[in-house]
Amino acid sequence: MSLRPGAWIALLGRSPIGCVGAAIVLFWAAMGLLAPWIAPYPPNRIDPALIAYPYPTAANWLGVDQLGRDILSRLMWGARTVLTVAPAAVLGAAILGTILGLVAGYKGGAVDSILMRVGDTLLAFPKIILYLIVIARFGASAFNIIAVVTVTQAPIIARIVRAVTLDVRNRDYVAAGQI
Repeated sequence: MSLRPGAWIALLGRSPIGCVGAAIVLFWAAMGLLAPWIAPYPPNRIDPALIAYPYPTAANWLGVDQLGRDILSRLMWGARTVLTVAPAAVLGAAILGTILGLVAGYKGGAVDSILMRVGDTLLAFPKIILYLIVIARFGASAFNIIAVVTVTQAPIIARIVRAVTLDVRNRDYVAAGQI
């Protein structure tokens, strides 16, 4: 099913849950993009005087953390990171998973077995443990987080792409084209 441009908005408008989800995503996207102008404080500003009363106040709507940093400001600035890291990780997983699934489905045999067993191993391994290992060994940089999410999510996409590739590879018109 192909939607004409703008039709997805009408489709989204028919779903109350979809509207709420879209509103939440748009809200946080706006918070992240506008953080330099609307955040009440710099995200890393430490105020030791606020540690004694960390609860929400008129000056700190969500309170402060254990170092006296404003939580609302940190959330707004943190949305900027999420808006870059999450799409990059999803795109990386989609690209890697598609390539691996196409290769496994097209080549078959030993290549297919090896790629799918490596993928099965990654799917069976607890992701949180792998995340902790990578962060402890290489640090908590955006690149490391993108890389580990890409590697752990790619096998899911690879399995789907492999199944479709095997289906298409075994169709009659493909066999006729190879003669």
